[in-house]
This record gives sequence, C-alpha cells and structure tokens, in this order.
Amino acid sequence: MSLGRPENRAAFKADEDAYLARFGLDPATTAAVKARDYAEMVRLGGNLFFILKISAVDPTPITAIGAAQAGMDHDRFLKERLGK
Repeated sequence: MSLGRPENRAAFKADEDAYLARFGLDPATTAAVKARDYAEMVRLGGNLFFILKISAVDPTPITAIGAAQAGMDHDRFLKERLGK
C-alpha cells in the first residue's frame, strides 16, 4: 500500500530494485513486478489492489492489466471483452 503515497511512487520510479528490496519479495515476485507481468503477479498470489498500485506508477490502464491476464493484445481485449 506504500505506493499510495507520492513520495513512495517517486522512490519506486527512481530505483525499483532498492524499493522492492525493502519488502523482502522473493526473486520471482520481484522479476514479475519489474517486468509488469500482471498475470504472473496474480499467479504468485498478488492481490489485485496491490497490483493496481504498481500499475498506477507507470500509469497502466486497468484494461491493459486485464488484457495481460487474459493473454490478449490490449486492442483485442477491448474489442472482444468490452465491445469497444
């Protein structure tokens, strides 16, 4: 939940490795976060609300996370899943 604070988002952007090390994440989780592999984050037990905090740093639309989790291209996801 620390990424809810602007100063923490700035620290994350400045040095992701150092920021993530503060939380004792295992190497697989750290790699998934750094790669913005949202499907892998979920597979590893990530909570969607925490993943949204990470995605807000970039910022990444929630539909892009849905597309990644569905294994789809973003445009295809919008068209097939949301009719847009």
